[in-house]
Formats: sequence, structure tokens, C-alpha cells
Amino acid sequence: MPKPYFCSFILLVTSLLLTACGSVSSKPGHWVNPNLSQMAIKLNHDVCIKQAWESYPWKYGMISLENGYTEPAKLATSDCRYSEISKSTSCTYYPAVPQREVPAEMVKGDENIKLRATAYAACMVDMDKNYKCIKGGREVSGMYCGQYQEP
Repeated sequence: MPKPYFCSFILLVTSLLLTACGSVSSKPGHWVNPNLSQMAIKLNHDVCIKQAWESYPWKYGMISLENGYTEPAKLATSDCRYSEISKSTSCTYYPAVPQREVPAEMVKGDENIKLRATAYAACMVDMDKNYKCIKGGREVSGMYCGQYQEP
């Protein structure tokens, strides 16, 4: 194999491996329903995805990467140490810290993504109450099943 082709081949294999490894942890869930075939589940999925996108189209704006949170208050403390050499005690004082709100990190993106995912999941359950979204062997929110996957 000539050298340029060999380098291209190595680059292709490396990028495929990196892509595959990166997608393992983010594998979406899949819908199960004891009363329906995979074809029926796929048809319902397609209807609900279309309906969700029509109700909540892509909308450019600010979105939060994760929810904000509250850091709890901390009481004042002292850390004291006794020295055998100097036969004295030295203390470091840490003042009290009040509770504080940490806001969510905001970025530009699709403002409707959460509304669309919620509408999609609600549509699937409205189609048939026996739907369950399974990810990693356990039932999770239907928002994790927005990308159709065969079980």
C-alpha cells in the first residue's frame, strides 16, 4: 500500500474508533410496549416527533446547559494545631459563608429543545399508556427516547 493511502487509512480508522467510543455513553433509550410490534412503535415515534417539531420548531436563543443550584451555608470554624516543638497552639479561623444561589450556565442554542422533548414523550404515552422508555436496562423519562432505537 503506498504511503499516502496508508496514512489516510490510519486516519480513517482512528477517527472511526474515536467516534464510536464517544457515542457509547450517550446512547439514547428505546421505547418498549408489550402490546405493540417494533413497526407500530416506530410509526408512533414518527408521528410524535413530527407533532413535537410542528408545535415547538427550532428557536434560536439562550438556554441553560444545566440547572442552577444552591450552595448551602457554612458555619464559622477554626482549625487549631498544637506544636510540640514550640509548645504553642496556632489556629486558623474560617468565617461563616452564607447560602448562595449559583445560576445555570447559559449558552446560545435551541430554546424549544426541552419543550419539544417533553411534548414528544407525552405524545408517545398519550398514544398508549403501556409505553416505557428504557435506557441502560431501567425505565427513564421519555425525553431520553427521542431518537428512535430498536431494543
